[in-house]
Amino acid sequence: MWQCCSQWGYCGTSDEYCGAGSQQGPYDAPPATNDVSVVDIVTPKFFNGILNQADASCVGKNFYSRSAFLDALGSFSQFGRTGAEEDTMREIAAFFAHNFNYGPDRNIISFDKLNAPATVANYPIIAFKIALRFWTNNVQSLMNQGFGATIRAINDELECDGGNPSIVQSRIRYFSQYYNQLRVSTGDNLTC
Repeated sequence: MWQCCSQWGYCGTSDEYCGAGSQQGPYDAPPATNDVSVVDIVTPKFFNGILNQADASCVGKNFYSRSAFLDALGSFSQFGRTGAEEDTMREIAAFFAHNFNYGPDRNIISFDKLNAPATVANYPIIAFKIALRFWTNNVQSLMNQGFGATIRAINDELECDGGNPSIVQSRIRYFSQYYNQLRVSTGDNLTC
C-alpha cells in the first residue's frame, strides 16, 4: 500500500496525507517492526559510556541523558525496530556515531527551529526528537548500504569524497567502538 506524508510529517493514504502541502510521496508502508527492545540495548552503561567520552568541559555531557533519549524514542516506533537484532544494533551504533542537522525539518516538531534554535539547546528531549526525526526520514532506509551511506546522507559534500577525512575517520572510530560494545561486526562500506 502506498503512503504519503503530510506537511506535518504524519503518514497515511487519505487526502489528508497525500493532498496539498504533502512533503514527499508516495511511500511504501513502513516495514514491519521486530521484537528487539531498543531500551534493552541502549542500557545506562552503554549510554553513559558514550557521554563519558566527552571532556568534562563539554556542555553536551550534562545536557543529554538516557531518559531524554527514551522519552523522545517513544515518538519513533520504527527506530531500531526493523530487520534482525544485528540490524537494530547496527542502527543504534550508527545513530550515536553521528551529529544531526535539524534545519531541514523546520516546523515539523511544533516550533520554528531556525528562528528559535535555543529551544533545541535547552530541551534535550526536543533535541533527540529532531535527531530521530531526521534519522528516520533521511538515513534509516540506507542502513543496508553500510555506515558510509549514512555519512553521505547526513553530511555529503562536507565530509565525503575527501571533504573532511579526519571527521569521517572519527565517525568510523565511534561507530566501530559502539559496535564492539554491542558485540556485532561493523559490516562493509564504512566510509563514503
